[in-house]
Amino acid sequence: GLLDRAAQREVARAVWDTATNAERSRAVELTRDLLGLAHGGGAWPWDWPDRLRSGGAALRSVSASRVLLESSDEWLDSVFFGVTEPRVALATSHPQGFAAYERPGELMGSALLGHCGAVGEYARQALLAAERQGLRYLELRASPHKYLDGDAKGFVRAFAEALGRHASSTGAKVCLLWTVDRRGGLEELRRQVAEAVAVARDLDVVVGFDLAGDESQGDPAVLSAAFAPAFEACLPLTIHAGETTEAGAVWAASYHLHADRVGHGLT
Repeated sequence: GLLDRAAQREVARAVWDTATNAERSRAVELTRDLLGLAHGGGAWPWDWPDRLRSGGAALRSVSASRVLLESSDEWLDSVFFGVTEPRVALATSHPQGFAAYERPGELMGSALLGHCGAVGEYARQALLAAERQGLRYLELRASPHKYLDGDAKGFVRAFAEALGRHASSTGAKVCLLWTVDRRGGLEELRRQVAEAVAVARDLDVVVGFDLAGDESQGDPAVLSAAFAPAFEACLPLTIHAGETTEAGAVWAASYHLHADRVGHGLT
């Protein structure tokens, strides 16, 4: 969510330029109907992200890139933001519930970072975005297990190397908060916590651990045991809480999950 539309297009161009001919051909097939609707003013069906996912992580990135490169500014704005209006009580008022919050991410973030061609340009654009906003230090929530077809450590290493290559031109410092989705289940959360702790020991670009996702699908009291290794490793913790639930969720994040920060905390 850091990059504006123009910066996302730069990442998309990097993906498209490094994609194989076979990936491009398949992406053209997967996006033909969607782009036809975009050019003709027709509405996309709700399940359109499933079409982009159907070929795997790397092909999803190439397909998302084609959509970004071939769609008008007005159409992209409607895709990114139209579904999230009105934002007040969106999770309870929208027919698709919490998924409506996540819809703008279907053409950015993990949709692009599934392809190796995106990582370097994404890092460069993150630094440029920080510079434009006058930021000297920036922590990005990122989900490494969703990028590069699940090669979390490979992504973090490649992203850190790209930041190093481009940092001198901006003067900004960008670090990562390793985000996991509470909907993945307890065992998956344990696995990712262990991996995040191990990677943070080796690569200092990881400076914290974050829990996100639909709060209705993860009781902090149940998840607390999985978080113990991160807490014991003194990895700072930020927890999304009180976004769509009662204020007690903020209390639980603080006292069950040792949150140093709370994401949203709207209640």
